[in-house]
Amino acid sequence: MNVKACLVLTGLLLITLFYPMPLNAFKSGSKEELCLSLQHRIPSAGEEGSFVLKQDIQYWEPAKTAIIICDMWNQHWCRGATERVAEMAPVMNEVIKNARSQGVLIVHAPSDCMKAYLDHPARKLAQKYESRSARRLISGDLLESEETAKWPIDQADGGCACTPHCKQGSPWKKQIDVLEISEGDAISDSGSEVAGLFWKKGITNVILMGVHTNMCVIGRSFGL
Repeated sequence: MNVKACLVLTGLLLITLFYPMPLNAFKSGSKEELCLSLQHRIPSAGEEGSFVLKQDIQYWEPAKTAIIICDMWNQHWCRGATERVAEMAPVMNEVIKNARSQGVLIVHAPSDCMKAYLDHPARKLAQKYESRSARRLISGDLLESEETAKWPIDQADGGCACTPHCKQGSPWKKQIDVLEISEGDAISDSGSEVAGLFWKKGITNVILMGVHTNMCVIGRSFGL
């Protein structure tokens, strides 16, 4: 097997990615399998309460792989969050361009912004395959088992580390324009739509990209 593309993912409950992959993670124009070095945190047998990293090399078929881009909004109520999105977006766009060229499905998921894409072909694609079965399981942003869960990441500040603390609101209108939406992509902020689309397309491997781990990434129906 001639594999040229390798990357490292850090896992949290699922195979997830919170910072853009190396630009050469997906070699443009290549149809080779994706080589991934996955990292898992597992409880340490030697010291209670501590964890160790375990590495696992896997090979994924591009046609069975999808990337979900979580809440990369044009503007966030938190100034620091808006700055982080702007910094990440150019690198992330190069990654998804390379992934798309290999056959990876790209799902743009800017929550609460579906009106901006009402007539977009990528929006209609996601709506086409909404799953009633998934909708019964995913009735909101949290699964039933998650509603009383204590997350390992502090959520008390709403994701804002600025001083003074930014005033909360909902200023986002769409996904940041730097991230290109191309033919064959999907747009959705619905877990039941994304699930139905993945079942229809035979997606078995999912990479989750975006911000922020302590809020959006773990708190969306299409996220963890």
